[in-house]
Amino acid sequence: MIKINNIKYEHSRLPLAITIQNPRFSWELEADKNNVYQAAYRIIVYQEDQAAAWDSGWVEGDQTIGIEYVGEALRSGSVYSYQISVRDGDGEDWKSEVNHFETAFTIPDGGVEYRWNPGDT
Repeated sequence: MIKINNIKYEHSRLPLAITIQNPRFSWELEADKNNVYQAAYRIIVYQEDQAAAWDSGWVEGDQTIGIEYVGEALRSGSVYSYQISVRDGDGEDWKSEVNHFETAFTIPDGGVEYRWNPGDT
């Protein structure tokens, strides 16, 4: 059995207000026996309506750090969910729990929009 642990999105376990368009995913594996390794991975990112924003497809290799999102442009002020799957050397697939991240409210030139509410003083 393989567990996908310590999942991070742009170096954070609880990412809020992400402002970049190509954030990175990382994770660690925990196995209940020796000589278990990741032979491939797959990342699927879902929009709020559950449509896929990006599906990496199965990528062969043992990389678990800094895998860059290369899906459609992330929308301002949105919540996305994602799941990581790994395939071990025996061809068995394992899935992480579903995780979430939020994007910041941005303005068209790519900057971040900050709004001050005078009632918040």
